[in-house]
Amino acid sequence: MNYRLDDGKIHKDSWGTGTDGTAIFPNEIQVNTILYGHFMPHKEGTGSPVHKVVIAVNEFLGAEVVMQFDLPDPTPAAEACGIILHKK
Repeated sequence: MNYRLDDGKIHKDSWGTGTDGTAIFPNEIQVNTILYGHFMPHKEGTGSPVHKVVIAVNEFLGAEVVMQFDLPDPTPAAEACGIILHKK
């Protein structure tokens, strides 16, 4: 699969696939990248989040599917997933 964060360059990655081949799943590091644009846990109060992600996935024996997501503030989801490092 390929993805683009905001208006940056295209990245290539491999996400996990569902058992029936109809879904893809990012791991924790990939979620950090999608939400904050970097591979490490996000440090509270640093950097701005990603606002748009475009994902292109090839269907099994089919065409490429391209999806665009406009992302709201990811803080509530990142908090729930435990991927924000809080200042102490």
